[in-house]
Amino acid sequence: MSAESLALAGSEYYILAHEVPVPERTHVLKRDDALGVFNEFGDIAAAARNEEGLFYEGTRFLSQFALRIAGARPLLLSSAVRRDDLLLSVDLTNPDIDLGGGKILPRGSLHVYRTKILWQGTCHERIHVRNFTLTPLEITLSLEFSGERVAGASRSHWWGPISRSSRMLVSMVSCAVRAWSVNPRRTQLREPSCA
Repeated sequence: MSAESLALAGSEYYILAHEVPVPERTHVLKRDDALGVFNEFGDIAAAARNEEGLFYEGTRFLSQFALRIAGARPLLLSSAVRRDDLLLSVDLTNPDIDLGGGKILPRGSLHVYRTKILWQGTCHERIHVRNFTLTPLEITLSLEFSGERVAGASRSHWWGPISRSSRMLVSMVSCAVRAWSVNPRRTQLREPSCA
């Protein structure tokens, strides 16, 4: 969709939505000695809400973990935790994104489905992206993260902030899937190799 046609549509009914403020609640995943406290987007933003983070044996190891689509925060559709507190599922879509060259990706063109699970002291995440436009898109998904060790009253920043991007081609027929694992005991973010 071109910027001119979007502006024309905007003069009648369309309102550009770069980011929509949403009152956020927290979602908690718990398994053995691992605990994850996430916002409704599936992100961790301890700077905004101190209780968020990825904890292991009472110590917070991850204090920021945020997904971005082409540098922008996605729009929330829904999120829920399974009754047994083991799985978090989040449905997101893209905001209006300027692709450059006078082209804009209208909001709602991409569906992003995030699932998180805690297993054996590690937080595993799967990100599934589906394109609902008529043309293939090359889009950047990025994860911004940082960590600290917070145990009781002592705090030590030991890494971050770091950003890791993955540029992917999303066609209208296929889906792009990325999976991430965060293991606080080994303090690493691992992206499995995708075929």
